Amino acid sequence: MQLPDDFIADLREYLPNEHQQLIDALATEPVSSIRLNRRKIDTECSLEKVKWCEDGYYLNDRPTFTMDPLFHAGAYYVQEASSMAVGQVYKQYMTGVESPIVLDLCASPGGKTTHLASLLDGNGFLLSNEVVKTRTKTLCENVSKWGFANTAVCSVMPSSFTELTGLFDLILVDAPCSGEGMFRKDEVAVSEWSRDNVKMCADRQRTILKDVFPALKEDGILIYSTCTFNPHEDDENAQWIADELGADVLDIDFPADSGVTKDKCGYHFYPHKTKGEGFYIAAFRKNQQEDEISIRTKQDKKKGNKGNVSQPTPAEVMKWIDDSSITVADGIAYPTEFEQLIQFLNQNLRLLQYGIPVYIQKGKDIIPQHNLAISNIVNKDFFEKEEVDWEKAIAFLRKDNIEVESDKKGWLMLTYKNVPIGFVKNLGGRANNLYPQNWRILMSADKSRYIDIF
Repeated sequence: MQLPDDFIADLREYLPNEHQQLIDALATEPVSSIRLNRRKIDTECSLEKVKWCEDGYYLNDRPTFTMDPLFHAGAYYVQEASSMAVGQVYKQYMTGVESPIVLDLCASPGGKTTHLASLLDGNGFLLSNEVVKTRTKTLCENVSKWGFANTAVCSVMPSSFTELTGLFDLILVDAPCSGEGMFRKDEVAVSEWSRDNVKMCADRQRTILKDVFPALKEDGILIYSTCTFNPHEDDENAQWIADELGADVLDIDFPADSGVTKDKCGYHFYPHKTKGEGFYIAAFRKNQQEDEISIRTKQDKKKGNKGNVSQPTPAEVMKWIDDSSITVADGIAYPTEFEQLIQFLNQNLRLLQYGIPVYIQKGKDIIPQHNLAISNIVNKDFFEKEEVDWEKAIAFLRKDNIEVESDKKGWLMLTYKNVPIGFVKNLGGRANNLYPQNWRILMSADKSRYIDIF
């Protein structure tokens, strides 16, 4: 990898005593890491832990994740270790906040979003936004596989949040950046780097932050992060947030032996000091007064207008769900507490998805949806289950025809290592595979490319 001369010169300026160590680190192989979904897997790993994330682990080798059924079931997420630092801020400043409403503004592909979902753990509500339309498909899939009902996804510009004043208790802005911290993983980032691009990114980041900041409640928490090293996108922008937008800079506690470097406002993860890619994070508490927007919907305001009436949910369907705080309407499960919020967000932002699709009805048939099987609200005890081996699990995920052992006809939940991977309908002698067509594995089954992580 040939680093740009201007990049090296800039490193010498703002890291005069460490620039060569960082350059040498960028020439080494990146590490691989995962974060577990503790709602789905409670197995303890013998792998090395990420020091700043209790559910994060480093892998000794990078497997072909496509060949692991647990990956498709949302039992873990392949996430860069440094970016797991978001969890430290949440635990330090959001623990004890009742039913927080959280926004991940630049969410795709979903690493930090699924982390926030785990931290919320079914409480509060998480809205994940991705501006770039072509990146929303991956985000929706990853949010769905993670399995929480208190989530929604949208795709709007940051300016769409400006008028939603005081709505969110926490906003994460993992801002589009020059990508310096990802140089050893992304050759395109190296080729596109320039000082002009750094300035353009820094200016764009301020525009994004200015647009979304009104949507944060007074005393709410803002997390700002990038995968860069330069001060223009990092500490200078963090200081601008404090001075111009109105926020107090917060300290973030990291383990003493983590190697994380404290700057004036935020914290740097340098690859020569921490085990992970380059990353910057800063946290703030908003100190400006903000009137909170009413989330009454247009439908609520029109007396006598009941709007569209949802079809009644079959009584049997409610037995499929192991969570009394959930409402099912029009086939989708979501927290009853946030029904009005979901309606409000849908009217204002046109949600791409929310909650958990539970069932569809075709004639008299009530068909469970795949998302229910891999959700964290499914009543596993209601469904007949069949544990399958690796070969059959991959065949199911390829949407191949499979045979089952059970003699009981009807809906059958397949599990792999006791983790649900989906539904089939056992017809006796053959089974209808309900795995989503657009999620199916296209790669040929190859167990030599599979590594048993657990």
